[in-house]
Amino acid sequence: MKRLWELINRVFQNDFATGVFLAVNIICWSAEALITGMVFCIASGASVWVYATSIMCAAIYVGIIFGLFGGIIFLMSNRGQGKMNWGRRFFKKPPSPIHFALSLFVRTFLSPDF
Repeated sequence: MKRLWELINRVFQNDFATGVFLAVNIICWSAEALITGMVFCIASGASVWVYATSIMCAAIYVGIIFGLFGGIIFLMSNRGQGKMNWGRRFFKKPPSPIHFALSLFVRTFLSPDF
């Protein structure tokens, strides 16, 4: 995740970097789970078309759980290092993890600029 964060920070401004990071993280985890499910079906001799909906559903859940929540935890744990200090300008004291996650979600997905 750190390599992905550094790559996104080179391309996007700090305001958009968190939203792009979380979106790309979700897509990467979902694609990886989808490919792994297809390879598993092919290796086990099952038809990919028969289990396509189950594979896609599992891939979406993996993307949300590991991509979104893992990305938020990654941003929370590394926000004071290097370019990840964007959280310092919004808070005077370190926020609670729930407050930080909710504010990150609101700024990322519910802002009119997104």
